Amino acid sequence: MKRLCICVIYDQENIIDSYIIHMLKEVKTCCTYLLVVCNAKSDWQGEDISLYADQVVYRENVGYDAGYKDALCIYTGWSSLDAYDELILLNDSFYGPFYPLQRIFQTMDAVIADFWGLTRSQAGMMPEGMRYEAHIQSYFLVFRKAVIRSGAFR
Repeated sequence: MKRLCICVIYDQENIIDSYIIHMLKEVKTCCTYLLVVCNAKSDWQGEDISLYADQVVYRENVGYDAGYKDALCIYTGWSSLDAYDELILLNDSFYGPFYPLQRIFQTMDAVIADFWGLTRSQAGMMPEGMRYEAHIQSYFLVFRKAVIRSGAFR
């Protein structure tokens, strides 16, 4: 299975914490190509993330998509998706994984679905009284061929 992973990270102080390195090492075992988008200047402190990624890009922290759109439109190009079976979009807003991601991917390979994620949230109410629907949390999403090749997704 060929997988492109786009990982977006941000730290207000430009620090690469050890949990980021752990996450990058683990996701790299499951993907063919790992692109890391850093939403800040290039003077990050901590371990060198380029040791774990195939490509690292730095961009200003602007927009509503955290950098996924720039990654797909500018850094990789939409046509590059044709070479992959799955697209993984993840960000650094979680700790983990706590056990090998390869086990999760092996389980999900047998599931028929156009997309999936690690966490499904039930519908509920916000403190202000507004209702929200059940949804898959956006910190880790996997899209398969049917989605990444669709005009609606692009």
